[in-house]
Amino acid sequence: MFNASFASLDWKTVNPIYGRKDSTDRIGASATVFFAQPFGIKNWALNATVGCFDDDHDIDFYDTSVTAFTVGMFRRF
Repeated sequence: MFNASFASLDWKTVNPIYGRKDSTDRIGASATVFFAQPFGIKNWALNATVGCFDDDHDIDFYDTSVTAFTVGMFRRF
């Protein structure tokens, strides 16, 4: 499963600390894979996700970047 996102955001009010309006371009992507019956275990599935997200603001203090990797298992009833 693949996901991608993009947003361009503009704030209408002036930031009281920096004295200017802010805007941001937000971009991200993630991918998840599923493995049915890992290691031969019936009714279980393994999943792994990797994702990267970036938020680029006009006010540099608010810039953020996230990279995540997760692994999990779930049981089907």
